[in-house]
Amino acid sequence: MIIEVKGQVFPKVWDLAHGVHKLRDERRIVNIGGGTVGYPVFQVKLPDGTKMEGSYLVTPQGIRLYWNRGDQYEVGYLISELDKDPLVLKHFKNANTQ
Repeated sequence: MIIEVKGQVFPKVWDLAHGVHKLRDERRIVNIGGGTVGYPVFQVKLPDGTKMEGSYLVTPQGIRLYWNRGDQYEVGYLISELDKDPLVLKHFKNANTQ
């Protein structure tokens, strides 16, 4: 499965993916009159057998990934339940947060 992430790819996803390639840089208006923010756009090749389950991507090893695609005012990201970040608590109820 190949996806395009417009924003941040978290460290554990880099370890899990079969390939991560930076495609380009983009800019987006963050609020009216507030200017723009730049962010990278990545192509992420996930392991064969990765599937969508609701809001999550699940790898063949059973590791869940959350893919926030972003919106008009928000930059997206791809995070795994193995990452060490406060967003893990937001998206994964039973995550390992040591």
